[in-house]
Amino acid sequence: MRSLMLSGWHHCDPFNVCEICGRRGQLNTFGGRWKVLCSDHADGALGRGDHLEGPRVALDVYSPETDPFVAARPTVREFDTAPIVEGWLIEEQGGGGPRPWLYGWFFGQPGTNNGEHGATDPIVQMDDMVPPRWARTENGLYRLGNYYPPAEREIRYWAQKLARRPVVCGEPPGGSHDVEAMLVFLRSTGRLRSMKIDRMEHAYSEEQQRHSSVQGMVRLETQSATSLGAGARSGDHKRQVRLTLNQ
Repeated sequence: MRSLMLSGWHHCDPFNVCEICGRRGQLNTFGGRWKVLCSDHADGALGRGDHLEGPRVALDVYSPETDPFVAARPTVREFDTAPIVEGWLIEEQGGGGPRPWLYGWFFGQPGTNNGEHGATDPIVQMDDMVPPRWARTENGLYRLGNYYPPAEREIRYWAQKLARRPVVCGEPPGGSHDVEAMLVFLRSTGRLRSMKIDRMEHAYSEEQQRHSSVQGMVRLETQSATSLGAGARSGDHKRQVRLTLNQ
């Protein structure tokens, strides 16, 4: 991996753009994971990266100030001071028009109490990293907190709503990491129809099964790749033994 990255470095464009904010960046490694980041982000929230020095070119015809894509990406200061949307969900339909917006529990949002559920203005740009770390809307930038799959999020939403309190900073929406416990709580309140809770429970079960299937496929592919690699190494060893005997 390192040799590939090092060889690719000498053949790529001499100007490297930070993957988070779009400013001038430099190749860094975080425990073997390579990212092009500016010095602020390399030594900030992602920890301290080890810089890789590459060839320097005196003339740089690229100007990030004139690049509209880069200009729209958040600066370090803007990102660090932006409100957080926890348990966020993209809503793509409604009376507000075709552009999607975000639902979630807000922290640091002016005019909104911490931990309250609400919605943003329409989204104009979203981070393309996986998972995304920020979203820009018509009324400003938001940092994106934890994301929950749709069925799990619906259970968390109703558990939090029926608890009649805002989300506490640092705690998951719904007040628990145990989804089954939240379903028990919803039934105990008597404020939701059993049919509705049954539907949420069934959707969550199917969601978990899909997740398990995907994880199982990933494990099988990993094991298959490992076995193929071991087989190739074994074949090389046998060929080497035959060559030695023939000599």
